[in-house]
Amino acid sequence: MTPVSPKSIESIFATNHVGHHILTVLLLPLLHSTVTRFPDATSTCIVFTTSSLHSLCRELDLNLLTPSEGSPTKSACYDGIWRYGRFKLANILFTCHVSRRLMEGGLSEVLAAATNGESGRYNRSVVDGNGANDETTKHIYVKSFFPGKIATDHMKIWRGYLGTVVGKAFEMFFSVAGQSIQDAVGTALYLAASGDIAAGGGVRGQYFVPVAKRDETSRMAGDMELARQLWDWTDRKVAEVLGDGWQRNGISEGIC
Repeated sequence: MTPVSPKSIESIFATNHVGHHILTVLLLPLLHSTVTRFPDATSTCIVFTTSSLHSLCRELDLNLLTPSEGSPTKSACYDGIWRYGRFKLANILFTCHVSRRLMEGGLSEVLAAATNGESGRYNRSVVDGNGANDETTKHIYVKSFFPGKIATDHMKIWRGYLGTVVGKAFEMFFSVAGQSIQDAVGTALYLAASGDIAAGGGVRGQYFVPVAKRDETSRMAGDMELARQLWDWTDRKVAEVLGDGWQRNGISEGIC
């Protein structure tokens, strides 16, 4: 049986996508007000950590995110990697879509609730805002990055999947051929704090790899229609628990 959250969403996806979606949306008004209150601040940033393994996910079936059965035809190793790649793909899709909505409709567009049964239509009665005339949101930058292939203690999990000998060889390979922790941190710090982001005309929804280099995502990660569908699906799942207009409420327990 596939592990699910208390709200029947596949547990890994609930933690690493739905939770991120909620936190980001609830924090956006604070980021917006920060730019408004401190005009000397050229930008505020949201940076998502993702992975090159997003490219392994070739399908994002929203119906499989609330599973009733597991995937017995997949090995434990493959199934684990696939689920990991799936939520990393979702992180990139979310990055692109929230950035696009901020630019096209301002804060009100991001906080608007999806309307059930009307694909692509949103209920803006739950928000106040100036929509596309909201210049402040143009100073909010959303990006994602892959920290690199780094040998950490977490990689010991491969010993359970591949056996002790192969697992240790896997770890050794990454310690030699992978990136350093400094490279990973350098990319994160650059995206979060560098003035080059705003000065260079703005980097919105882009994907970076070590060290601080733009890179291409998979074709699926660039599918803006899929990104919109995922946004709507997530919004409705959250509304089932927090209620309509949750975007303007405080953080609640038990959402996932």
